[in-house]
Amino acid sequence: MSGAQLARRLGVSRVVYAVVPESSAGDLVAERARKKAEQLIRKTNVHMALEQQGLDEKQLSFELERLQRELIQEMPSDLWNDD
Repeated sequence: MSGAQLARRLGVSRVVYAVVPESSAGDLVAERARKKAEQLIRKTNVHMALEQQGLDEKQLSFELERLQRELIQEMPSDLWNDD
């Protein structure tokens, strides 16, 4: 029996299928923003290190958090793209 057939038998006007994430939407966005920030900072720091301008661990941590907040706030269209 299909979902639509079951709905008719139960007198339900509409059956809706949904995907329910294990965590909140905010948590998903924050995690994705962190991953994106790590990718961007890693790429940038490699180039900076080649010119002896690389960041130390404290600076990297600060920039990672700053960029993550910026990505969450701005929600760029490429946030969900895998690079």
